Amino acid sequence: MNSFRHLFASLNPLYRLGERKYSSKSPFFTILLACVCIETYVHIVARSTTSQGLLAIIVPVALIVYFAARDGIFGGLIVSTITIGYYLYIIFSLRYTGLQYDSAVATTIILAVIYLLLACVIGFLKQTIDFLVEKEKLAK
Repeated sequence: MNSFRHLFASLNPLYRLGERKYSSKSPFFTILLACVCIETYVHIVARSTTSQGLLAIIVPVALIVYFAARDGIFGGLIVSTITIGYYLYIIFSLRYTGLQYDSAVATTIILAVIYLLLACVIGFLKQTIDFLVEKEKLAK
């Protein structure tokens, strides 16, 4: 029972607030798993690439926010970078051409900027809070 409580507490991004414990493996493998799950859903379950768009935006944004709040700037940047790569994979795997290609690339660039800013802002706030809590602990 106690191990389940610890597991669920460790999934809470605020559980590590005030501690300078940052992971790069967890964000990396989680976003890769999420991309594989999205692809599996789109190609096997839904059998339609039109259902991919919203799912491919909402899930990575949630993971960017989560891992930036949990693991700081680096965690958010890992998820953002892999997400951008996943979007490029989608563009090339669907063989967009002409106006559709231009629109997809422009959208990916805009989303990349938003994702990187989101990861940096939330990650910076997390790391600042960690620093201030540590500073407060040392002052006591």
